[in-house]
Amino acid sequence: LVSCSATSISTMPSKPPGSKPRPQGTKRAKSQSPALALGGAAAAVAAVAYYVLTMSKAVSLSPSDSAALKQVFFSGEPWLVECGHSVSPAFYDAEGSLPKGMRVGLLDCAAALPSGKTTIQRFKLSPPKRGPTVLLFANADAKPALAPVDAARTGVDLAKWAARVSQPRVVSVATVQLFEAHCTKRKWCALALGAGGRPP
Repeated sequence: LVSCSATSISTMPSKPPGSKPRPQGTKRAKSQSPALALGGAAAAVAAVAYYVLTMSKAVSLSPSDSAALKQVFFSGEPWLVECGHSVSPAFYDAEGSLPKGMRVGLLDCAAALPSGKTTIQRFKLSPPKRGPTVLLFANADAKPALAPVDAARTGVDLAKWAARVSQPRVVSVATVQLFEAHCTKRKWCALALGAGGRPP
């Protein structure tokens, strides 16, 4: 009779040389899920956006409120308006550095006005392809000034641009049409008269 003994074969992988055994009772750390990381980042961005929106002094302008929009568009009072549903960080940062008396507002410029046109269509504007769309209404101009991309990058740049563009301009009114357009049809007009053909 021949007696055969079973041979035990281990399938556990051998440990690399120099590796230290992991203490009992410890678990291998799990890597963070990409979905959880993205969710955390999105929550942080949302929190910042909520803080900026709630702390901003911008007046929420309704596209259907024709009386309020007429005051903003055509009164001649300086208004800095951002297009959209929430203010950008640059716009929020600029609020505290704007010239005295300049008001700030938030308007959905893609929504239809009582006329049926959007704000963009009404004033024939070309919004920038990147960055916020910021409009400056001042001096009862026929259309608002559109902030260039480089002026809307930071609050400091935006405030400087708004202060410079909102300054009243001196116009030489050589014809009746110019006088009506720049003086009689505006809320404010300062007229300087001088002898000769050139303004003093």
